[in-house]
Amino acid sequence: MNRVRNQQVLEATLEWGRELPGFLPAHALHGVMLTEAFAAGVQDTRGEWIPGLGEDEPALRLAAMDLACILWVDDWFDTREHTSREVEPGESLVKVLLGGSATTPEAVGLARLRDRFRAAARDPDDHRLWAETLIDVVRASQEDRRVSRGERTRTWGEYLRDGEHNIAAAHMAFTLSLAYDLGLSTRAAEPRFRRALSHLCLAMRLRNDLASAEKERREGNRANGLFVLERYLSPEQAFAFVDAERLGYERMLAREVEALGPYHPFPRIARVMVAAVERFYQLPDSRYADAP
Repeated sequence: MNRVRNQQVLEATLEWGRELPGFLPAHALHGVMLTEAFAAGVQDTRGEWIPGLGEDEPALRLAAMDLACILWVDDWFDTREHTSREVEPGESLVKVLLGGSATTPEAVGLARLRDRFRAAARDPDDHRLWAETLIDVVRASQEDRRVSRGERTRTWGEYLRDGEHNIAAAHMAFTLSLAYDLGLSTRAAEPRFRRALSHLCLAMRLRNDLASAEKERREGNRANGLFVLERYLSPEQAFAFVDAERLGYERMLAREVEALGPYHPFPRIARVMVAAVERFYQLPDSRYADAP
């Protein structure tokens, strides 16, 4: 995963993001690296090979652009300065995802992505869930930014509620389903699937907190579950608690995925997402390379 194999996908992703304010080559590179692992498969930390979703180039392009967009959104909210009299910056993105016109440079870029996904969707529900979950990501990221600026504080329960959306795992699951035409939208109302999706989001949220904590501590970003708990626990106790919670959600996810059975599309999506992201955290050139 430390090299991009498909230069055409990387170039297309760079071209899509070129005019986005704050878009970096690393957003495209990391998006493509993760997407290639989702496509080709990856060895998990226990040495088990997790099959991928297939190296279909149109699907790769869609997924890579979307993942680069998610990484850009995360950084854009962290670094963008705006005054209290200005409309919340994410609202221009939400407007586009609801079908409105683009009124800012960042919204123009997102509108291009929206149109690509609309054209690729075989079922209108595929596109609807792609857009709805991306709106969830934007709004949760907006809330994270308020916390990071010291405008709000959160309890552990409030943090988990926002973090379930902010981590973008649900959005990525529906992105991969749309790109590969896996039909996940037709199963979206199933209670077992919704539980499994929630467990995936929370497990990945907490794993990201563990990976990024020291980087965010240095940057003064307080929107991390460890820092919520450090109001009551020592850093060592907070780390142990979050790691235990993460493992618990992973176990619950594994049970629900097993119960969904081999013909449900979600298990193959969830397994390769978890394995690929975990390997990504270990890479020397990942977003959190300098974090322990």
